[in-house]
Amino acid sequence: WGGFNRSPFCMNFLGCLSGADPEVLLGHEEGILRCFRDEYHRCGGPKLPLDELLLRYHLGYITFVYESTTWIDREIYKLLDKEELRSFEGILDDRFQDNFRVRCRTCAIINSFTFYCLKGDYFK
Repeated sequence: WGGFNRSPFCMNFLGCLSGADPEVLLGHEEGILRCFRDEYHRCGGPKLPLDELLLRYHLGYITFVYESTTWIDREIYKLLDKEELRSFEGILDDRFQDNFRVRCRTCAIINSFTFYCLKGDYFK
């Protein structure tokens, strides 16, 4: 519901897009942001430059990547000890899948780092 207040909408995108598979997001992020930009303009907003929108989204996303690492101590290790976490065979391990909060937080961390590793040379 935080998206219904006044805030930078590029940061609001993170609530939806940060959970996307990195490969899917890489293939569609520009189209998703273009779609928003066009609809925003169609409904009376200014026509935003797509490169500016993408830049602001990426600047917001990188702060999300950094912030997401705080979940490790703040949440994940409070719900599972390190040994149990290490014992998982992967993200499809039933024990991992059964722990909603750990699964969501851990996958968001994995996805956000993977996104920027796959993104590659964007910030050259």
